[in-house]
Formats: sequence, C-alpha cells, structure tokens
Amino acid sequence: MARNPAPFRLERFLAKYEFNAQYLLCSSDCESMTMQELLAMADQGTLERWHNLKLGYTESQGLPALRSAIASLYDKVQPEHVVVCVPEEGVYLTMQVLLQRGDRVVCTYPGYQSLFELADSIGCSTSHWEPQVSPSGRLEFKLQDALVGGLWSRHSGV
Repeated sequence: MARNPAPFRLERFLAKYEFNAQYLLCSSDCESMTMQELLAMADQGTLERWHNLKLGYTESQGLPALRSAIASLYDKVQPEHVVVCVPEEGVYLTMQVLLQRGDRVVCTYPGYQSLFELADSIGCSTSHWEPQVSPSGRLEFKLQDALVGGLWSRHSGV
C-alpha cells in the first residue's frame, strides 16, 4: 500500500540553517545578485516587461512567453507541450504519472531525497546509483554501471 513520504530531511535542514549560518557551504544555486545588477543586463523589451510586472498568479501551465521560449529550444516541441514548474513539483508530478507500485527505480545518490522517497512512498523499490570519481577528479555518470551492476530491470526507470 502507498504511504505518505517521509519528511525531506535536507529541506528541513536548509529551512533551519540556510539563511542564518555565517558560512553556507551546501548551496546548489548560483551566487546571487541584486535586482539592479540583473536588470543592468536586460534588453529594452525585458525592462518594459519588468516595469509593467504585476505580482499575481500566472497561468497554471506557466507564463506563456516562458513556455514559448522553452519550446523554441527544441525542433518538435510546441508551447502547449511545455509545463513550467519548480524542481520538486516536477519530480512529484513525473513520478505520479510514470510510476506504479512494484516498479523499480534507480536514483543518483547522493541527491534530493524526493528522488527516492517519493518512489518508495508509491510502493516502488529503489536502488541508489552513486557516480564515480575519475582519477582526474571529475564525476563520471556511467549508465552501463547501473545496467551491468544489476540495478536495471525491464521494470526500472532512471
């Protein structure tokens, strides 16, 4: 039987310490900048959109202009094929659509707890797939390691 996912420990840790620690060594985002610094790089059209921005909800599928810009990066994708969401929401929606109880899921590890916790809560079995470090210090993500290592089956997903 499916169960509620366990609390995401990393998210709880970051909620407690991310904005009050003297030194933050666990960020996965880029160095921040002020709005003034960001807008100094904007073209005239972007500045006009910014100056006329209203703070409210956008369409549930995402801002149409953003969906069009994303779709334009691909040959066969139309804006109506694009849904804009935050990463955790995307992980949740994707897993709810693709996974069923009994499926086997291979997750990169370490990684976001939701990658394996949501699959576990649906009733899937999960395996952690750890990238290897090359002699030069680069991370290597070799899918064949998961295939040969027995983590993969026809009921698996990555």
